[in-house]
Amino acid sequence: MSLLRDRWRAAIRIGERLGLYSADVASGAAGRLDASAEERARRRIVEVHTRDPSLDPERIRRTQAERDEKDTGRAVAPLRRAPEAVFIDSTGLPPAEVLARVLEQVHSRVPPDA
Repeated sequence: MSLLRDRWRAAIRIGERLGLYSADVASGAAGRLDASAEERARRRIVEVHTRDPSLDPERIRRTQAERDEKDTGRAVAPLRRAPEAVFIDSTGLPPAEVLARVLEQVHSRVPPDA
């Protein structure tokens, strides 16, 4: 279970950076996996505090807000949801539920024999 959790966390970090998850299969599926700014800050605080409890939670929130503004406001390739993307809001959901929702969306778009 630890390996799955570690891979899931790595995938979430990649998704946070890229803003998209995608499955390039038969019919294709693209989606946006996101959570509210408050939820993402809460998750980051929990993650960071396990490594360094002395870090200020408000600083973590502020840094994240600045990064979000920079990512969505940049002139080249701003972070946006693709118009055709399925949106999955992971706010308040445990990782297993988020994974189930992602798989449900992918499976609903991929033919069973693909």
